[in-house]
Amino acid sequence: LETHVEMSDRLRSLLEAWVSLEPGAVSDAYLADGSHRGPGVVRLAPEQEGATLRGQREISTFVERIAPLLGVLTYRVSWVLETDSVSVVEYEYESVAGAAGLATDIVEWQDGRVRECRSYGL
Repeated sequence: LETHVEMSDRLRSLLEAWVSLEPGAVSDAYLADGSHRGPGVVRLAPEQEGATLRGQREISTFVERIAPLLGVLTYRVSWVLETDSVSVVEYEYESVAGAAGLATDIVEWQDGRVRECRSYGL
């Protein structure tokens, strides 16, 4: 995770979990019934209804599936806007497997964990 932008510990932990591609670390960042959706889900798990992962189990299974495809993942955060309940973060991402792009995530929080994450631009 590369950044010079200030962010909350909860957001930093979430991003570091995704960069690690460790299924348990990623799914633990979400509430038991938390959700994650976006174009990356469509591309890497096209069978997933509504491009939405629901619950820690689906999120963990997704990360297990994509980790070998992506290899090492890097995020370069360009800006963050946060309130008590929402974080908006824009970042460039790149994997050693060649995936790269610019994304913006809107993360809704509850009790320090992700209730819903919507990703755009992947």
